[in-house]
Amino acid sequence: MRIRWMKLLTALFMAVLMAVLPIYAVAEEGAEPITGQQQENGEAQPDQSGEEPEEPIMKEEDKEEEDKEEENEEEEDADGPAPEESDDEEYIAPQAPRAALAKLRTGGHEPYMNGFSDGRFKPNATITRAEVAQVMYNLLETKPEGASASFSDVSSRYWAYPAIAAMSTLNVMTGTDGRFRPGEPITRAEFVVVLSRCFDLEKGSASFPDVPDTHWAYEAIAAVQQKGWIAGYSNGNFGPDDNLQRCQVARIMNSALERRDDSFAANSDKQKFTDVPKSHWAFKEIAEAAEPVEQPDPPTPPDPPAPGGIQVGSIVQVNSDNGLNVRKAPVDGAIITAVPNGTLLTVTDISKSPWLGIRTQSGVTGFVLGDYVKLYTGGNSGTQSGSLSASSLSMRQYMSARLDATAGSNVKAMKWTSSNDSVARVGYTINYSGTKQSAIVYAGSPGTAVLTYSDGAGNKKGTCTVTVTAAEPIRFAYPSESIVQKGRSFDLIAITDSGRDGVRFDIAGGPESGSYTTTSYTSESNASEHGLPTNSTKVFKKNVTFNNAGTYTIRAYSSKGGSYSSEYAEFTVQVKNSVSYTEATSETRRLSSLGMREIKNFEGVVHEVEDDRLVAGNPTVGCGYVVAHANDTFYNNLTDTEAYALLVEKADEGVYARAVENFRKKHNIKMSQAQFDALVSWVYNVGTGYIGQDESDAANMILNMVTPPNASASNPVSGVVNTGSSDNPAVLYAFTTSTSRKLGTVPRGASLKIVDVRVVRTDMKQEVWYKTSYNGKTGWVGSGYVKLSGSRQVDLTYADSTSLATELLLWHIAGGAVTPGLVYRRLAECKMFFFGNYNEGNSAAAGAAYKTNTYGFVYPERCAYLDRR
Repeated sequence: MRIRWMKLLTALFMAVLMAVLPIYAVAEEGAEPITGQQQENGEAQPDQSGEEPEEPIMKEEDKEEEDKEEENEEEEDADGPAPEESDDEEYIAPQAPRAALAKLRTGGHEPYMNGFSDGRFKPNATITRAEVAQVMYNLLETKPEGASASFSDVSSRYWAYPAIAAMSTLNVMTGTDGRFRPGEPITRAEFVVVLSRCFDLEKGSASFPDVPDTHWAYEAIAAVQQKGWIAGYSNGNFGPDDNLQRCQVARIMNSALERRDDSFAANSDKQKFTDVPKSHWAFKEIAEAAEPVEQPDPPTPPDPPAPGGIQVGSIVQVNSDNGLNVRKAPVDGAIITAVPNGTLLTVTDISKSPWLGIRTQSGVTGFVLGDYVKLYTGGNSGTQSGSLSASSLSMRQYMSARLDATAGSNVKAMKWTSSNDSVARVGYTINYSGTKQSAIVYAGSPGTAVLTYSDGAGNKKGTCTVTVTAAEPIRFAYPSESIVQKGRSFDLIAITDSGRDGVRFDIAGGPESGSYTTTSYTSESNASEHGLPTNSTKVFKKNVTFNNAGTYTIRAYSSKGGSYSSEYAEFTVQVKNSVSYTEATSETRRLSSLGMREIKNFEGVVHEVEDDRLVAGNPTVGCGYVVAHANDTFYNNLTDTEAYALLVEKADEGVYARAVENFRKKHNIKMSQAQFDALVSWVYNVGTGYIGQDESDAANMILNMVTPPNASASNPVSGVVNTGSSDNPAVLYAFTTSTSRKLGTVPRGASLKIVDVRVVRTDMKQEVWYKTSYNGKTGWVGSGYVKLSGSRQVDLTYADSTSLATELLLWHIAGGAVTPGLVYRRLAECKMFFFGNYNEGNSAAAGAAYKTNTYGFVYPERCAYLDRR
């Protein structure tokens, strides 16, 4: 009898114990989980590096091959040696989380994962419990002192013992039956529980049919889903028992650690791991999260066989669409350079096969992996078609030009030569695809040179005759303040090449006249990363004061040897009796210097033209200037001052400010300077075509913001909803606040009767509400959605943030994905537009406030996870 009672008590104890410990069951391979934000149609938002596939990342045969390879290999892992085998016993998981005991470091960009010793990351391999423990341990704000663990399957010499001991001590990860099971895969539900224990999360609600509210991990899954760190499959399920892959963990952690700022994956210009090419959907996620394992060079094998008949002295051709890294040493040697697909290399060493010692045609020596080259036999293998965008170009000395070239295939293998490198040559190329590139032509000195475009076999495919004339006497000229209060001093600025000795500024239009000369300058220079000559400039400044209001036209001339040029550069300055940034008026507007500096902060500086990282096919230089057309000429290899001057030329004197002013003038819009600056910043980013009536909902919303009518139940004002979309619908609220109960949405085209108007104007709210009825319900809708009948004054004194801020925040997609940097830029533009707040538009100066939703703007659902208040 005593034995029976003891058995019952033991069984009861084990049942209680198992009720509070995690289930670690290995589920079958399922569809690829979506780890980004979920759209309304159930498909995932793609990440910045490309769309995440909805099908499993690996084909079944590939998965089986890698699984077999994983079982047979006994190599050291990114986070230590290959984990040991475990049995199949299942055990119960604990209920999900409470306040975090183990806080992780958020922000920053230090790596927290590593690759394997053979140079791979194994992105599609399932991640083990030991690896997850190591990842969390690497990120701990404070590591527990004296942490220890006594698991029978984890010795104190085990590679992940410190991490497992810490996670156990902090009660983040536990084991059962005295074992930790370090080599077992972790499931999606288990990982979410671990993650939730490292953050203080608010409760949420999960919407997955396979995660009922009785599920052991429901609270953790709901809380993490609410944060937007992990979503479900395209079929709506979460797959709590499915295993996680290493690449998926990188993506989830990057979101949880708040790393998606402008420095996200900043070092992703080179491929780090041999099995993670740039085409992989998680390339940037892994680049942000991980670094290769640093290992000593492997021992040299005795006389290895040469691959594919390659011998010392053989010519090989790169056979990789993504190009090939040349390393200082095999496996983990530092990357010296990258060579494009089709490049010919001379083999100098085969003793470290499969790594080959090579020498490039320019004399660079190093090692490449032999898997990505093939023996070159000459003949027609390099023959292909090709053409150029121009047969002749005319350029000024020191300038560059965009000369476009095409090829039948493998444009990277095409070659450029010049008949006179000192006059003109191709400095470098920008490849947009396998068949198209832009050659960046540099004009070195006056004269004529012929550029020849040839295929890999040396066959000429096109020529371009470049005529270089004397340098421009003035490269850029602009005012330090484009809008100046009369009586206030400011600088007239001109930038020249290093051969000039003075500048004269002539007033060619305005209430005052005269000339100002200066021989005082500051020398600046910028060294090229592409082998172009160092750019050396002089910056001349003259401090002046204008005492009469008006618009001044100023011409800048430079002197050489005391003789002034006949050519000049021209710019304008607006001098006003008083300067206000927040008063809405009907006066002529131009971009202010404050607005200019905001755009510079948003765009950053690209000193040498390169393709846009988010929208391919748009070579960009300076502060976001796109060299939009083939054969365009421009200054390249810019100094910081030149980059800002180019921004002034294009944004204020060029088409962008003019497009917003034409829109304002056409519709007689009363607008403040801050509102004008915000709109110029917006069109500088998205294009001038969207600032026109019926060209975008944003433009129509602005035109809907009129002087409020006197509306009442006895004197209603008619209107029609002419803006709104599924992402930003016209919502009917119970009260005049977007946090009140939603009564429904009003579709585009609906006719309304406005019976009351509420104008909310405070330091924290800029809203205008119309009271109306729709579908039997009476409530309030933002004025920006409704076009009122009759002719009315558009007055942005009454701008409505409830509608327009949400609409502007929608403009955050680049490369098909939500781009956090664009969300934060739109947020800064809204702060400027509605509150004249320029201070929070500078990410460096504003700090955390730059990303903080200070005024409680309503974020679109798809980027709501970035809403910080």
